[in-house]
Amino acid sequence: MPFRIETESIAGGLHIVLSGPVSVEDRAAALAAALDWLPQAGPKRILVDFRDGWVVPEPFEASNRHAANLARHYQVLGGARIAYVSKPENRDPSPVEQLAAARGYFYQRFTDYKAAVRWLG
Repeated sequence: MPFRIETESIAGGLHIVLSGPVSVEDRAAALAAALDWLPQAGPKRILVDFRDGWVVPEPFEASNRHAANLARHYQVLGGARIAYVSKPENRDPSPVEQLAAARGYFYQRFTDYKAAVRWLG
């Protein structure tokens, strides 16, 4: 599985580490695992760590469907703080992230891990 969830590395937050080729299905599985872990009440901080992963190109329909799911769950999460961290050469948002942002899914993108953790603060 190209993702793992760490709950110890960010105090009170969730750290999702994606590695290798990552498909929309892999991202959906990571989202489902995150939703199972996140508390119903209280602040929600999520770090999506893509430094060792890369997005597998997908058909528009698959990307659009996952983007809709991200936006829908973001509304349920009540304004979670979400930071994406990637290598500098991969800093541009993926099609899924662009489609989700157009639907009200808000996140901050970083190329520096420590800056992302500070921002989540």
